[in-house]
Amino acid sequence: MRGPRKLRNEAYKQYAAVTKVEAERSRWTFYEAVEAAMRALDHKRWRDFWKMRGQVLAIGLVIASGVAIYVMSLSTLDSLTLTRQTYYRDYRFADIFVGLKRAPLSLKERLQAIPGVERLRTRVVAAANLAVPGFNEPISGHLISSPLSGTSSLNSLYLRQGRLV
Repeated sequence: MRGPRKLRNEAYKQYAAVTKVEAERSRWTFYEAVEAAMRALDHKRWRDFWKMRGQVLAIGLVIASGVAIYVMSLSTLDSLTLTRQTYYRDYRFADIFVGLKRAPLSLKERLQAIPGVERLRTRVVAAANLAVPGFNEPISGHLISSPLSGTSSLNSLYLRQGRLV
């Protein structure tokens, strides 16, 4: 009885050794098959891209146009922000405007005493209809007083042509 059992154990060991080698060999064969399949899929992908190259080019151009428009928009926004800041600084544009009717000049000292007020300017503003040559109907005007000294501490004038009176 001992003899057949020994034979069975040896046969099992031989079978296990052969199976292990075959398992390793089949594992490598699997990876080789997957690699070959991936090469075939890569080749198919590039062939499909070549067949629809016009569509791929159109999609790429649409994406590039979108990126270009986005960059252009940001550049324009930065330029406009810088221009506004420069204009406000150069012409001393006021941060707050208040319109009053019939306010006494003594109110200026009380307003200047408010914490945070750096500069204050009072002026007279009036609406007017102007008769301008070349226009059939009167033009609406907005008359704003300016200081006698020439330059204002706030809201300076930008003169395109001519001179200040």
